[in-house]
Amino acid sequence: MSKGNEMSKKERREAQRREEQRRNAARKKARLTRTVIIVALISVVAVVSLILIFKPKSESGENGGSSNGLGGTSDGVSNSSDGIDYDLASLDGLMKYSAFINIVNDPYLYESKTLRIDGINDPYYLSEADKWYQFLRIEGDVCCAEYMMFRTKDDSYPDDFPQGEAPLTVTGVLRNYHDTELGNLMWYLEVIEFSW
Repeated sequence: MSKGNEMSKKERREAQRREEQRRNAARKKARLTRTVIIVALISVVAVVSLILIFKPKSESGENGGSSNGLGGTSDGVSNSSDGIDYDLASLDGLMKYSAFINIVNDPYLYESKTLRIDGINDPYYLSEADKWYQFLRIEGDVCCAEYMMFRTKDDSYPDDFPQGEAPLTVTGVLRNYHDTELGNLMWYLEVIEFSW
């Protein structure tokens, strides 16, 4: 072999390596662009959902406040005859999940309001306290499950109450208490009514 052929082979390999690097960089850039577009679309959907949920349906609701799209009004007065301020059970998918996240992120805004939420009964046993906690699991279409604790006034449940995971709708008033076992301020629905 001559040095000229050897050099040209080295140059060809180097050119192939550079071309492969260029292609890999282009693929990475395309994947990153797709990811950014997907994240942007999800963000837009979430923002639009929140706007639609809390957008006034009219300038004035039946009780003088503007409607927030959840069966209640911005001044907290219910538009419904059943006394429910916020009915998340009437929503589905991303709308329900977005409304629930809003409640979890700013519970003081919803304190003492009557909520109806449907999800999956998901009890949790805390062995250190020898105590069961009842949670309602709300599934997210895009991401993760979220949870809302619920309790009856006397911590007793009907005999036919689902013991494990089962579809459940809870209507209750949003309250909080300081849980001594967990050492946290806990938000929960004080149950008015169940259905399963």
